[in-house]
Amino acid sequence: MAEPPHEQTRTTAQRRRSHRERRRNGSNYQEVFVIGTNPQDSAAPDIVANNAIQAVERASRILRAFTVVRPRLSLSELTSELGTGKQTAHRYTKALRAVGYLRYDPVDALYSLGPEMMSLSAAAQAGLSIFTAAGPFMERLVTELNETAVLSIWDSSDSVVVIRVDDNTTKAIRVSVNEGSRLPLTDSAQGRLFCAFADPDEHPLLAGRIRGDRAMRTELKDIRANRLAFNSPREHGIRTIAAPVFQGTHVIAALAVVGTTDCVPPSTDSDVAKALSRAASALGEQLGAELHRSPEQASATAPTRAPRKPRAKSKQPAPTRTIEAIPQPLSSEHSPQRQTGPAVTK
Repeated sequence: MAEPPHEQTRTTAQRRRSHRERRRNGSNYQEVFVIGTNPQDSAAPDIVANNAIQAVERASRILRAFTVVRPRLSLSELTSELGTGKQTAHRYTKALRAVGYLRYDPVDALYSLGPEMMSLSAAAQAGLSIFTAAGPFMERLVTELNETAVLSIWDSSDSVVVIRVDDNTTKAIRVSVNEGSRLPLTDSAQGRLFCAFADPDEHPLLAGRIRGDRAMRTELKDIRANRLAFNSPREHGIRTIAAPVFQGTHVIAALAVVGTTDCVPPSTDSDVAKALSRAASALGEQLGAELHRSPEQASATAPTRAPRKPRAKSKQPAPTRTIEAIPQPLSSEHSPQRQTGPAVTK
C-alpha cells in the first residue's frame, strides 16, 4: 500500500518521533530537538546553518547590550534588547551563564558579563599593536634594572589584566607574574594608574566611587602629577611601580616594574622609577602618544614671564620684557649675574 503524499516527504526519524508523540496521549513532556544530519534530507544542512546563525546573532545581541554605562541588566531589559519572549531570553541567558559569558546576581536579580568575556577581551587586546610594540622596551628594561617588567591593560571591569611579562632576570630571588592574571583596580599600582587617568564621563560608576574617597582622590592627584603609581603589600615584601603608556591622549596600558622592597625604592626620583618612566614614554611615542603635561607639571616647569605693562595711572616706569626686570626675588639659578645670554627653558 502506498504511503499518503504527506508521509512521503517525511524522514524515517520524523515518523518515529510522531509515533512516540502519539503514544504519549497528550501527556506533559519536555520536547528536545536533536540536530543531526541525514543524507536523504537535502534541506537539513541549510536548516542547521540557519538555526546556528540565529543563535549566534541572538547571543551576540545579548552580550552587546552590556556597556560601561549599563554593566548590569535585568532579564526584562535583556528580553527587550533581544526582541523575543522572556522565556526565550531566559534560555539564552542560562546557556551563556553555563559557558561563563554571563554571571547572575540572585540578590539583585541582575546579569553582568562573566569571567570568560574578560579573558576574550584580554586576548583581543593582546592582538593589538601594544603587545608587539612593548616587547623591545620591556626587554631593555629588564636588562637595565634586572627586575621583572609587566604590561597590563584595563577592560573597564573591576580589575586589570596582565597581558605580558618579562622576568628573565639573573637574580637568585626573582619575582614572577602570571600572564592573564587579574589585579584589583583600586588595590594595585596598575589599577590606580588607570583610575587616575580615567575619563569620568566614560566611567561614571568609577568616578562616583572615587568622589567619595578623599584619600583616593589625593593619591590619584599625585599619580597624575608624577605619572607613577606605587604599591607594596606588607605581607608580600614586593613593591610595584607603574607608569602610563599613552596612545593619542588616552592611557591604553600600564608598564610596571615588580621587585622586592629592598631593590625597588618607593621614590619617584630613584633609578628604577626614572628608567621605567623613560621606557613608558618611549613606548608611547612609538604608538603615537600626544603627551600633555598635567596642571601640576605645567606649573612646576612653566617658563617665567615678565609682568604686564602697568596701567597709565601708575607712576612706576614700564619694565622691559627681560628676565632681569621681573619684580619678584630671583633664585640664584636665574640671577642676572649668572645669565649672560638669553633665557633658556630647560
